[in-house]
Amino acid sequence: MSAALDELADDQRRAWLLREVADLSDAEIAEEMTTSASTVRGLLSRARSSITIRLEDWR
Repeated sequence: MSAALDELADDQRRAWLLREVADLSDAEIAEEMTTSASTVRGLLSRARSSITIRLEDWR
């Protein structure tokens, strides 16, 4: 998992960590990252896709 997170773009990793570790909402993440909630949703979607692909062999 750590290697998969390391491969994410910085903004994707930050959004993912704020959601999964800090348990923040889209709006809270957007405020923290000074961006919009729709941008956060896109970042999280791309991060999840990348992580899923990276971890396919692990399953």
